[in-house]
This record gives sequence, structure tokens and C-alpha cells, in this order.
Amino acid sequence: MTVLWHTSEDDSIQQFEPRANPEHTSDEAFVWAIDAEHMPAYWFPRDCPRGTFWAVAETSEEDVERFLLGDPSPRVHLVQGGLARSDAFNARRRIPTAA
Repeated sequence: MTVLWHTSEDDSIQQFEPRANPEHTSDEAFVWAIDAEHMPAYWFPRDCPRGTFWAVAETSEEDVERFLLGDPSPRVHLVQGGLARSDAFNARRRIPTAA
């Protein structure tokens, strides 16, 4: 079973309410969610300049050595200086499986 997450800068959300995104061409309402593998890319507020990377099956041994110091297991998150603070993280909530 796929676990889905919702991240938001608004930590007061009590219930997920589907809504349309005015910037998309579809008027269909959704609860925006991300899978567990990609969720860490959304830990930070959307206006926080950042980059994130990790090894996947296709990552060469040379790249694992060069970018991950030979260990393919970590994720790396780079945040612009001055923005890495404890209150800069988005709220994260697991989407109920019945949703």
C-alpha cells in the first residue's frame, strides 16, 4: 500500500478539504499529496531555495562516491544559508488510507 503525505506551511489544518488549484487548467478539486519517497523534498517552505538528492538504482558508483562519499543510503538536502532554522519546516500529515 502506498503511503501518501500532505505538507503545508499552514500547521492548523484539521481536515483535508479537496480544492481546485487556480494555477492549473483543471477545475477538479484534489487534496494535494506526495508519496513517502519524494516527501522530504517538501519539508521546506515553497519560497525556501533548496536542492535535494539521493541515489537510485541507476546512480553510478562513481556518482555515489563523488556526491555521497561512497554511501548510497543518505538523502542530501541543501538549503540557502540563513534559511535553515527550526521553524522553517512544513507541517506534515499522513493522508488517511480510506481517503
